[in-house]
Amino acid sequence: MAARAIAERKDAVARLEGEKAGLEKLPAEREKEQAQEASELQTSMIETLEAVEIEKQRHHNTRMEALARLARLEVTNGELAKSLAREQWNLEVQVDQVAQLREEVELKKLAQDKYRRKLTKIQKTSAPPVDEIESLRRFKLEEEIV
Repeated sequence: MAARAIAERKDAVARLEGEKAGLEKLPAEREKEQAQEASELQTSMIETLEAVEIEKQRHHNTRMEALARLARLEVTNGELAKSLAREQWNLEVQVDQVAQLREEVELKKLAQDKYRRKLTKIQKTSAPPVDEIESLRRFKLEEEIV
């Protein structure tokens, strides 16, 4: 029985030493797993930072393109504004010229009507006096000058 008790105690000691060895392996395995997780996390973080940097660069490039496009549009807008102002000026000059020509035509029509009335009056009288003919010539000359 004493041999049996010794054998049981040896078995218990062996079993406890096995558990101890197993328990001693756990922290080492856990440490190895944590190191692996930390490495994966670091890799993931580096990839994320690189992706963020790429997106920043894309955003910067897009912004620069937009600013360049905006600058070109502003230049074009300025050129179009100048062109519009020039064309409006030309149109105003032409409108003024047309108004002046209409006024001249109207004055000439009035003068022509006046001349016709005088001519009709002269034709109604059979023998026009020399003074009337002379005044008609002067009137005609004045109209041509105007």
